[in-house]
Amino acid sequence: MANYLRPGVFIEESLRPLTASLSAPGDAFAAFVGTHPKGPTLPTLITSWSQFLARYGSFSSIPTEYLAHAVYQFFNNGGRNAYIVRAANANAVVSSVTLMDVAGTPAALLTVTAKYVGVAGNSFFVTVEKSDSDATGAADTRFNLLIHEGSSAAASIVERYFDLSMDPADSRYALPIVNSPEVGSTRVTLTHAGAQTYALLRARPAVQAGTVLTGGSDGTGTPALDTAALTLESVTEKHNLVLSLPGVTGAATLNPVITWASGLGSVFVVVDGPAFATSTAATVTAYGAIPAALAKSSYAAVYGPWTLVNDPATSVNGSVRTLPPSGAVVGHYLATDARRGVQKPPAGVDNVLNSVLALDTKFLSADLDVLNQKGVNVIKNIPGIGFCIFGARTLSNNSSDRYISIRRVLMAVKRDLLEGTRFAVFEPNEETLWDRLEGVITDYLTTLQQIGMLKGNVPSQGFFVKVDSENNTTASIASGEVNIEVGLALLSPAEFVVIKIGQYSSGGSAATEIA
Repeated sequence: MANYLRPGVFIEESLRPLTASLSAPGDAFAAFVGTHPKGPTLPTLITSWSQFLARYGSFSSIPTEYLAHAVYQFFNNGGRNAYIVRAANANAVVSSVTLMDVAGTPAALLTVTAKYVGVAGNSFFVTVEKSDSDATGAADTRFNLLIHEGSSAAASIVERYFDLSMDPADSRYALPIVNSPEVGSTRVTLTHAGAQTYALLRARPAVQAGTVLTGGSDGTGTPALDTAALTLESVTEKHNLVLSLPGVTGAATLNPVITWASGLGSVFVVVDGPAFATSTAATVTAYGAIPAALAKSSYAAVYGPWTLVNDPATSVNGSVRTLPPSGAVVGHYLATDARRGVQKPPAGVDNVLNSVLALDTKFLSADLDVLNQKGVNVIKNIPGIGFCIFGARTLSNNSSDRYISIRRVLMAVKRDLLEGTRFAVFEPNEETLWDRLEGVITDYLTTLQQIGMLKGNVPSQGFFVKVDSENNTTASIASGEVNIEVGLALLSPAEFVVIKIGQYSSGGSAATEIA
C-alpha cells in the first residue's frame, strides 16, 4: 500500500482475478478401437478423414476389420474429433534399428523403434546428419535426425529434428525431445543402446542416409481389444468420450470395457448389435440375448441392425457392403451435442444416417416392442425421411438413468463441476469460500436451466446448491474437506407420443389411441 502524505482523494487500480465461472457443458470427443494394418497403437487424435488416411492408411483388405469404415461413417455423419486406438495382434513384433557412434571402434549408441507395431513399422527409414552448429566446431556432438515413411527418398521425410545431442546435460538432449508425448515424434521412439558411459553419451550417431527399420511382424495372436480400449484413460482427463469398438458384439470383450467406463465416469460406450443371422427371427433372438449378456450399465447403449451402404473402399460402381452402425451413430452423438446439447438424445427424425441404402434386418412392430424394452436402440426407415436412430435407452434397468441423455448430462455436469471448483483447493475453508463456491455453481446451473437442460423456469424448480455450516461441520473442516451438495431435476425424453382421436356423433364418441 502507498504512503499518503497529503490530503486528497487517491485512486488505486487493482487487477485481481475475477471469481471463477463455469460455462455450459462442451462437446465430448469420439474414440474408436479396432484392428487395422497400419498406424500407432496409442490414442491418437484426428479431426478429419484425410488425417486418418495420412496416419493409418486407407481401408483394410480384411473384411472383418471395421475400424476405417467406422471412422469414415463418423465423419460422414457430422463427427469432428476422434481418438483412434489401433489394437495390434498379441504376438506382433515392433521394428527397430540401432545406430552406431562415430568412434574409431563403433559401438551401439541409439535404438530407434517404430510406434507402428507390426509390419507397418518396416516402412520407416532414418537419416542421420551432422548438425550445422558443429560444422566448424571442435566438439562435434550435435546431429540431425530425419524420419522417412515409405522410402529413403528426401521427398518421403515426414519428421525432422535438428541440432540434437546425446549428452543428458545438454538442453538439446535427443530423448526427451523426440519422445515427448505432446510435441515429439508420432512415428518412432528413442532409447539408449549399449554401455551408458558419460563419454559414450557425449558422442553422436554416425552419419548415414536412409537406414530402414526392420524386424516388424504382425503376428497371429488375437488382439486384446479391451486392453487397447483402456489406454484411452490417458485422455479422459481432458474430455468425456463416446467410445465404439466397431463390429464387436462379444460380451467377453465388451463387459470389461463397459465396467471400466462405468467406474471411470467419463466414457460412454456405443455397442453394435449382431449382424444378420440365418433369418430375421434368428437375428431378433440374437439381439434379445445381447443386453442380457452385457453389464447392466447406464454408460452403454446397443444399436442395430447393421446397415447397407455404398462401399467407399472400392471404385466399382454399385458395390454395396454391410457395416456395423456404431461409426455413424457416434457421429450423430457429436453432431447432436453441437447442435442441441447433451440433453437431447441422438435419436429421432433429425438423426438420419447418411449414405445408408437399406438395413440388413427389417424388424416387425412386435420385434420393436420387445427390443426397446430390452434396451436395444433400433435404426428404422421412416417413410419420406430416411433411416433414423429411433431409440434412446442405455443398458441400465433403473428408471432413473435408463435414458442416454440423463447419463450424458450427468457426465457433462460432473466434469464441469470438477474443473470449475479446482480453484478452491488450498483456499481457507470458511464462509467466504463457501459463498464463492455456491455462487459459481448456482450461476452455472442457472445457465443450464436457461438453455433447457434442467426442469422448470426458476432455480428452485431445476436445482439446489448447499454449501454451509450444516454440511461443513467443525470435524469436516478439520479434515480439510469442503462438502457441496447439488441436486438436479433432469429432463427425460418424450419416448412415447400418444395421440387420442375421437369420433363424435350425436353426443357419442369412439376413441382410438395412436402411439
